[in-house]
Amino acid sequence: MLDKILKINELHKIEEFLVSSENQIKLREQLQHAFLKFSHYQNATEWNTVVRICECLAIIGWGDFKQILKSWLLKK
Repeated sequence: MLDKILKINELHKIEEFLVSSENQIKLREQLQHAFLKFSHYQNATEWNTVVRICECLAIIGWGDFKQILKSWLLKK
């Protein structure tokens, strides 16, 4: 799923892809997992991946993940 998203260069086409997904909840969970995987990026490519994931979550919604992440960051 993430590979497909990263191959799309135009944001409106990414939005079309995301909105047409059959299971928004599963898609959101996959994006959240990918965010955690790449959030400690090591290079520009991984940084760009995190940015794209954030764009996707902004389109389909972060769900409760944003609040969970905020709570986790405040504990650090």
